Amino acid sequence: MSETYLKPLHVSHSVKDLDASIEWYRKHLDFELVFKMYLSVHHAHLAFVRHGTFEVELFMHDKTQPIPESRLDPHEDQRTRGCKHLAFLVDNAGELCERLRSEGVTIVREPRVMENPDLGIREKVFFIHDPDRINIEFIERL
Repeated sequence: MSETYLKPLHVSHSVKDLDASIEWYRKHLDFELVFKMYLSVHHAHLAFVRHGTFEVELFMHDKTQPIPESRLDPHEDQRTRGCKHLAFLVDNAGELCERLRSEGVTIVREPRVMENPDLGIREKVFFIHDPDRINIEFIERL
């Protein structure tokens, strides 16, 4: 079997306010707007924001509904099928967490070291919510 080339391209999030989400990703995570448009066939506004080569697709349906309460806690959400969260590798989790906190971003799980010596894993991890309370994880490899 031949090896298939796979590179993460984008993740898609449904949002309540497209312009507010675009601004939030720009202000807090240094994403830039690629484009935005209205897709009448889907009754939704669509935008792509990019950081490096990775993009987040943001769409706002004309009749958007809020995320269920059961999906808000990253650990409780593990019981629900579907995509769980977006994660980024970072250089300094503690420093980033403090910057985001000072900017008013909701910290869902404070930075903590997680390790599994048997697997050689040692990481500092924390979670935030974006404006639509979607979980975003940041991981610093120690």
